[in-house]
Amino acid sequence: RGSINTQTYFFEIGQSGIQTGIISYTDGLVSGRLRRWYSTTPKAGNESGLFPMGHAGQNRQAVLNYTTAPMTAGHITVEFIAEPMINGGLGDQYFIEPANTGGAGFTITNFSNDGYWKIENLDSTLTNGEYTLSLTGEGFQIPGGMNEITMVERIDGGTWFCPGRHEPLQGSAEIPTVTRSKVSTFSNFGFAGGLNNALPISLTSFSAVCDGNSAIVNWTTASEANNMEFRVEESKDGLIWTTAKTIAGAGNSNSIRHYQAEIKPAFSGSGYLRLSQVDYNGDSETFDPVFVTCEQVKKNEVKIFPNPTTDYANVELIASEELKLSLTVFSTGGQILLSTTSDLQAGINLLRLDVTSLPPGSYYLNLKYDKEVEVKGGRTLIKR
Repeated sequence: RGSINTQTYFFEIGQSGIQTGIISYTDGLVSGRLRRWYSTTPKAGNESGLFPMGHAGQNRQAVLNYTTAPMTAGHITVEFIAEPMINGGLGDQYFIEPANTGGAGFTITNFSNDGYWKIENLDSTLTNGEYTLSLTGEGFQIPGGMNEITMVERIDGGTWFCPGRHEPLQGSAEIPTVTRSKVSTFSNFGFAGGLNNALPISLTSFSAVCDGNSAIVNWTTASEANNMEFRVEESKDGLIWTTAKTIAGAGNSNSIRHYQAEIKPAFSGSGYLRLSQVDYNGDSETFDPVFVTCEQVKKNEVKIFPNPTTDYANVELIASEELKLSLTVFSTGGQILLSTTSDLQAGINLLRLDVTSLPPGSYYLNLKYDKEVEVKGGRTLIKR
């Protein structure tokens, strides 16, 4: 009972191919790595083959039992990796034909973004038998429910393929279990689906870079299903959003696609940009925003906030070019109380002053630059 986090270690059940140990499972999950010993005698059930793995409190269990005995006993270690199955260098397989799915019977077009299982055997052991493997992915993103889902494998970071034979799905859309029998190799295993159970898009990157008062927005998709269009949306406060530009989607795609859009945000200065996707039936998906500052700086300005303050004050310095700054805090009697230097970049710079040691009162900020520049804004700081 209870949950275990192995951190950088692993939790081991059994000692050898003779003393394999059992799990009498009631509840709880193992985050990290779990190792179990297997003999050369096939066994069935949770006592001999359950790996009660978990991630962020959700079920990531694996059950592995041999149906054809291996000739050499050994141990198997299981770990759940919470990374997309296809992300940059993490594999290059984008579809699998129905004939190569081991009985799943549909074209595999997408691979889970929720993670995969790393399953490793003791070197030179357990390789010449056959086993049945079941994987449970609680909370996985499966838009089509219990439809067109199966298990795939890859070896040493290669392309994903379908091992053994596809078996009927178990569980529910909230806690689905995929199963493959007649499996004999080890490495990485995960969930894969067809077009009828694909997220509208698999987004691998989204970024925005400002060039003056324009923003260059870039994003990349690994796959698209029923994708009509993208909308680049903007917001000054992160609450109210408007569409800045619409870009046509690829419809259905199984290859990496790169997109770029240039916009001129309606807001002045700093704000937010995000990406939304709309499919042909009107459903949409919105991704996390990024913060940008898109303003051609033409003046030097200082702002102090919060002001008055009780502990810390933020000094926002808008610079028209790279500048070296010396900032000094004076009392009303001319005594130097705080002093600091900073290299300012063109744009908005933020300094944080600790004034907790100063008594309540009014103080003056003196700004000295390495170049002759005019600076606007009040320079009085009030400590409560």
